Amino acid sequence: MEDETGRALVGHAVGQLGGGWAGPAEGARGGLAVGLALLGGLSVGLPGVMRRAVPGLGRADAFYCANCAMAIVQAFCVCVWIWAPLRATSPWRHPTAVNTEWEEFIVGFQLAFTAVDLAYLLAWWEGGAYKLFVVHHAFVLTYEATVLLYHRGALNVMMIIWLGEVSSPVQNVWFIARRLSKQFPAAMAVYEATSPLYTVTYFLVRSLASPVALLALCWALVRDPAFRDGTLPYWVLVLWLSAMGMGLYGSQLWSRKLVLGYFKKRRKQQNQKRKLSDPDIGLSSPKSPKPRGD
Repeated sequence: MEDETGRALVGHAVGQLGGGWAGPAEGARGGLAVGLALLGGLSVGLPGVMRRAVPGLGRADAFYCANCAMAIVQAFCVCVWIWAPLRATSPWRHPTAVNTEWEEFIVGFQLAFTAVDLAYLLAWWEGGAYKLFVVHHAFVLTYEATVLLYHRGALNVMMIIWLGEVSSPVQNVWFIARRLSKQFPAAMAVYEATSPLYTVTYFLVRSLASPVALLALCWALVRDPAFRDGTLPYWVLVLWLSAMGMGLYGSQLWSRKLVLGYFKKRRKQQNQKRKLSDPDIGLSSPKSPKPRGD
């Protein structure tokens, strides 16, 4: 059922965008075209809308928020689209299965997102963590491109996409709130409210579920006959394993930073509450008079 729905969407997208493609690449081209039109349009068009809606919002902040909003839309789309194919076919049993047209549409759409996000990082370069993001995106682009080039492996990359994007909506709300928290009190309130949810969600998905799922996927890829019989070259296997390893390592670094930061903040808040409630040192109780010397 989901494949029929996927084919209908692919056909509609290709037709609306002046397609006419045929063959195995139709799904990928349709997904890429829809992704660039939708996600690129949001990234370019939303900043002006945001600056008119929020007085005092700077140009750089507007583009940052627009990019986060674009990522929320993308994450919602791919997580909904991916769920049915992953339930129908196990990526651990068939990690290099031949892609369906609908699966290629999804990977093409995700490829468009990666390209749009990479364009934002390069256009609004801030150094620091952006360097790691650019390297990460370069690996991801190559991973997705090889899946579409050989028309195999969509199931394994869709599993990775789902694990990476399921926490993206709350993450990007948190990113926006943190970015604007010093300028807008409402953003600070959202930042405070979403911090525990984001930390717990990210830790559960990226530090508990993802390592188990990805290690099992790596093992399945290493044992897959497609690499032994020459259907897929070994350099593709090395690339896929390297991309997964780097992504998993980066996720653990960020997860550790989030958890340590959250507990550090909790300790600070608890110390402040103790100071306010302790009769000896609290600000809410009158100071004891100093003893008079003899």
